[in-house]
Amino acid sequence: MPSAGVLDGRYTLPPDPRRVREVEKHQSIPPYDDMMERAVREPAEVAIRRRRAAIGSALFMAVGPGTVAGLVPFVLTRWRAQRPLPGGVPAGAAGAVLVGVGGTVITSAFVRFVREGLGTPMPMAPPSDLVVGGVYRYVRNPMYLAVASTVLGQALMLGSRRLLLYATVMALPVYAFVRFHEEPVLERTFGEPYERYCANVPRWLPWLHPWDELSGPGSARHA
Repeated sequence: MPSAGVLDGRYTLPPDPRRVREVEKHQSIPPYDDMMERAVREPAEVAIRRRRAAIGSALFMAVGPGTVAGLVPFVLTRWRAQRPLPGGVPAGAAGAVLVGVGGTVITSAFVRFVREGLGTPMPMAPPSDLVVGGVYRYVRNPMYLAVASTVLGQALMLGSRRLLLYATVMALPVYAFVRFHEEPVLERTFGEPYERYCANVPRWLPWLHPWDELSGPGSARHA
């Protein structure tokens, strides 16, 4: 047995051989080493993925909703309001509210894709996790609704029939894309969690109260 030693004038006991062997055993086990390495590596990887998702989402937000809800309405109207404005001040105020709400929801939805899904709305860089938080707790397609709200708001603010017609024409292909392409892809990708989400959250008409995914499955699928 190793003898006791003296450190700074105090007697110290020798290390317990069993404790030493236990520490050495854990330090030499590959799974233990891998676990510790992952604990250090994964937060860095998540940060990198989130940074890339933020850049991709910002670019897509400028090109996608920026074109549909910004560039096209400008080309159609030059953002010149009719005088007198149809509907007067109430119509203009309602339009401003729709534009403000639409812009806020679009931004919130894109942020949710970055923070929760670690991806973008783009098909070539989709989220790795199902996004069901934030505005997605009220309705399954908040971005499409927000873009429509922004276009309709501009139509009211400008008194533009062209924008009303534009929003109406765009509604059918958007519905077909969501119903027959986007939803089947999400169902194949995420399976049961997405089915449960669809059973609890409506496709187009937002709930007044957010869905709590811990409250249990709903009773019917909403349109």
